[in-house]
Amino acid sequence: MRLAQYDFHAVFEENAVLPEFKGSTFRGAFGWALKRVACPMGERDCRICLVRSRCIYPTVFEPTTNDAHGLAPHPYAIIPPTTRERAFRKGESFDFSLILFGSATEYLPYFIAAFERMGQSGIGRGEVRPRARFALQAVSYRGQRIYDARSPHVLQGTAPDELDLAQIPPVPARAVEVRWRTPVRLKADNHLAGKLPFDVLIRGALRRVSSLFHAFGAGEPPLDYRGLAKRAASITTARDELEWIDHRRFSSRQEREMLLGGLTGRILYRGDLTEFTPLLTAAEVLRIGKQTTFGLGWMEYRVIE
Repeated sequence: MRLAQYDFHAVFEENAVLPEFKGSTFRGAFGWALKRVACPMGERDCRICLVRSRCIYPTVFEPTTNDAHGLAPHPYAIIPPTTRERAFRKGESFDFSLILFGSATEYLPYFIAAFERMGQSGIGRGEVRPRARFALQAVSYRGQRIYDARSPHVLQGTAPDELDLAQIPPVPARAVEVRWRTPVRLKADNHLAGKLPFDVLIRGALRRVSSLFHAFGAGEPPLDYRGLAKRAASITTARDELEWIDHRRFSSRQEREMLLGGLTGRILYRGDLTEFTPLLTAAEVLRIGKQTTFGLGWMEYRVIE
């Protein structure tokens, strides 16, 4: 499956106040801006729009059902700034990243234009205006600048990466520590999990891999899904330093406040973990759980033994 992470470099044009978790602010403003950049039909209701099947906005932001796999996953994930600082000064850097999956990598100019429009409209709370404006200065890929605000072109020759689980070698491991950079929302028995036993983590990673590769790759990887989930149940939790935190956001589409809670912190697992390390490596890249488009579900792991 093709994927690419693009790093956006911006500066605030005025003093700004943002929430501690910035992903939900990004996602709502990004959707508004993308529709204004991409819509050729006067921003009519996408459900009755003639060009829906050829428009990037509903494909990216309002995916429909996807055969037996249910609702199709979004082909992107935002990586918001992880700082919990809320106050930003005029001229201060404001960097974030964007991961695109599959054919969405071909539409990078639309995403850049949407973030530029988003900066012009503003996010969070401004000192003078209701929202604080920022200026997108550049976009980088693998450390190379591929877009500069002073030039109207995106450099070519930046081929996306290919994620192939079969090419990720297993790492011998008897103990693994997982750290959540952003909160994770995983379900167990149709409820959001307040604990994170290893089998819940692996089932979440398997669901994410299955849906993304089915929608944007060459089909589901030939994994032993049932066997991996069953064997994951034998892995024990040696140390649990996770805590549940809540974030509130207002959804303009649903016209109501939403509570986005998730687990964050560190957790240590012990057992025969070797066969699971390729899946954990993929989960680091793909993110897992609910609301990955907001930036949730960002994990890192390291082998302890």
